[in-house]
Formats: sequence, C-alpha cells, structure tokens
Amino acid sequence: MCRMILLWGNFSDDFGSIFRSLEDVAQDDPLLRKDGKKGSHKDGWGFLNITDDSIEYRRFATPLTLKTSEPKVRDGLAIVHARAAAPGEGLGVLNTHPFHEQDETYDVYISHNGWFDKEGMNDILELETVKSMNDTEVFLRLVMSQKGTIETRVKNALDLSRKNGYIKGGANIYIIALRKATNETTIIFFSDVGPELDYNEFYRLYSITGVNWNGIVSSSLIISDYFPNKIEFSPIERGKIYTRKIDLSNLKQTA
Repeated sequence: MCRMILLWGNFSDDFGSIFRSLEDVAQDDPLLRKDGKKGSHKDGWGFLNITDDSIEYRRFATPLTLKTSEPKVRDGLAIVHARAAAPGEGLGVLNTHPFHEQDETYDVYISHNGWFDKEGMNDILELETVKSMNDTEVFLRLVMSQKGTIETRVKNALDLSRKNGYIKGGANIYIIALRKATNETTIIFFSDVGPELDYNEFYRLYSITGVNWNGIVSSSLIISDYFPNKIEFSPIERGKIYTRKIDLSNLKQTA
C-alpha cells in the first residue's frame, strides 16, 4: 500500500519537512513494521505541482528514500505519492502515481492508496488493454466515463465500486480536476476500505492545517520524527466524499 500527500495554499515554507516525513515512512513505515522487519513503499514515486501559471508532473521508478532530492514546488496545489504495489500490479515508471486523464471538459489527476478490482471495473469499461493497466488508472477511466460534473462523476464511480465490490483493499483517493473552459480547480479526497478489511489506523487520512494552507496526508506521516510539531491534524471521516474549490490566483482567501 502507498503513502501520499495533498497540499493546497501557501505551503512552500513547510513543504520540506512534510516531504521529509514522506521520505521517512516510504523507507521505513512504523505502521507496516512486522517481526522486526521494515515496511517500505519502494515501488516508485511521483509528484504534481499546479500553480496559477504552470503544471509540473513527474513520475519515477526509483524508491523514495531520505536520500531523494526534494522537488522544487511552488504555492498552489501539490500531490506527492510513494508507491507500494498492490498484488499482481505492474512495476516501473508507468505504474507510479499520480495518473492523468482528460476529456473535452476536464484535465484530471489521481493518486490512490489501496487496491481496486480492475477486471471487475472492466465489465463496465470493456477496455481491451486492461490487463496491462494499473488498477488506479482503470478507476480513473471509470470516473471519466461518467457524466456530469467532476463531483458527480467521482460519486458515481465510487457508488459503482462499493455496490459491485470493486474495492478490494484501500480506497484512499486524491483527485485534482481542472475545468478547461473556466480554469475552475476542484480537489476531491476520500478514505475507505473494502468490506473484507478493518478500517484501522494505517488506512486513515488526516487533515492538516498550516498558516494559509491546508492538506491531507496518510496516517504514517504524522508519527514520523520529521513531521513538524506546529501543524495541527485530525482524521477525516471515513466514507465521506470531500470537495474543495481552489482559486489558484487568490490562495490566501481559499486555503
């Protein structure tokens, strides 16, 4: 399973310590240690940084560790994701997060911690290439196949996934959608697990708050020695779809 960060607002001064926390738990996650062995998220990493005038999007096959160079991000929106591959899923840079899709209305990015049944979702999508695709990538295709606003599409895709049993592991999701006609920017985040799993501390997402910025992080980060003491945090509600509209040109009023 994976660890990830979502930030919005004027976060650049605090980004380094939060990124360091992600590096730390990606290398040795205290919530995954077992029988004295380290629990790592070693199967690549990636980041997305969106500002009012730029989008930087990179993915890496190499593990995220405390020796990894910190990406130079600017205030706006950021996702960073450290991957631990789900059972049977492919490795390499093309399977790292975030994933990206677009249509005539939206430009959309997703990061995910967990495991979806991509073969099950393909009963709806009928993709010829599903076996070579990542399960998160297929879930994003399910989102994009729906009609309406991005909020409606995500809700419908999650409803289908819960109804039909497509959620096999965690369903911790970050989505950033940019509406092409208006540049309206929407953040969506969600946390749950499949019916066969216990929703324990490992799967929880936490809301964090700084000065003129907010964020959502995987639970391991807040117990890292590198996580900044000054940042307030609290768990988000399981099974609730959270939505935020972000004005990238006026961050202090929307953070």
